[in-house]
Amino acid sequence: MVIHCGRVGWTALVVALLGTACGGPSSSSTSSSAASPGGGSSAAVLVKNLAFTPAAVTIPAGGKVVWTFDDGGVPHSVTSDTDVFGSAPNGLTSGTFERVFAKPGTYAYHCDFHPQMQATVTVR
Repeated sequence: MVIHCGRVGWTALVVALLGTACGGPSSSSTSSSAASPGGGSSAAVLVKNLAFTPAAVTIPAGGKVVWTFDDGGVPHSVTSDTDVFGSAPNGLTSGTFERVFAKPGTYAYHCDFHPQMQATVTVR
């Protein structure tokens, strides 16, 4: 494969990459992503700007959610409203936290440090 790097080539490449990274032309508050090595699928949640983005994800049973912490050093947690799961109790300022969800249901969670940060994982 040959990639030509003229002005139009670079523009097309950047547009294609942005469309892929941002989920294409439509946006949605629910995310469902590619297959994970365990056979389920995974969803990604960004923890940034005092928010979980997206605030609601849907995955199949056996799927995984990966939270990425990138909020300029501000600590956050991912804490189940029913204490079923949780990230580091002292908060994370970078890196990731992941969890596989085996059973169907809706799992509400929040940040222990910022009560306005609330979100859900729906497992089907």
